[in-house]
Amino acid sequence: MANKLTNLDVTVMSLGGDTSWIDVITDAQFDANVLTDVCRAITERYDSEIPVKKEFTWSCDMIPHVAAVCQSNLNASVWSFDGTSYLGEINSCELSVTTEKKFSDGVADLFRWPQALTTKYEVTAEKFITDNADFMEIALANNITSVQAVLIITAGSGLSITLPVTLTAASHSIKSGSLQMENVTIKNNGTPTSVSGDTMMVEIMTGDAYLAWAADSGGSQYSGNAILDSARFKIDNGALIKSSFTFANQGRPSFTAA
Repeated sequence: MANKLTNLDVTVMSLGGDTSWIDVITDAQFDANVLTDVCRAITERYDSEIPVKKEFTWSCDMIPHVAAVCQSNLNASVWSFDGTSYLGEINSCELSVTTEKKFSDGVADLFRWPQALTTKYEVTAEKFITDNADFMEIALANNITSVQAVLIITAGSGLSITLPVTLTAASHSIKSGSLQMENVTIKNNGTPTSVSGDTMMVEIMTGDAYLAWAADSGGSQYSGNAILDSARFKIDNGALIKSSFTFANQGRPSFTAA
């Protein structure tokens, strides 16, 4: 019998050459996928899954820190749409960013090679209603310009964004024994005006979305070059701020077993 590896055996979590990520990542997962196609003749009962490509992806969750202090909902200081502050009514919000990509690996290449093309961002929010369903009013206004505005969110030094956006959906929920709520969906309307704070969010929104990475679980060592495929930054009422990221490796990653 021997001891098994735990989270305490991890020695390296490096992103873009920065080794300090090991201090903020809460969990990570590495995924190797073998892509197959089906080979089955008309007279055969069972499929034969034939390997045709391989790909490697990984993901991680983290709690943003500033000067070694975890950031929480109490660090949120600005949440405004079209110059109007809704900070006192926001119950939760999430910024989601996705890198649209295509695969450029050749027909004889074994591993997938993703390339970044465009970037999309979206903000969803749940807000209390003090006296009026504000975003429903905006959505129902008898013009098209009111839904296009500037969204500003500041969560301490963890993230500060100013984005040109379009309000695409608003819903007003009334339930028995519950507070009335609005759910809002806001999507990108061009290039972000400013993004600062969270390094990975800055990279995916204003950088080229490519970065080198490395990890050592205490037994298996990984490294490679990847696209920052998606990013999420979530603020919940009465909770720590959380962010999550997914990465799509370009080609075969380096893998060394203990």
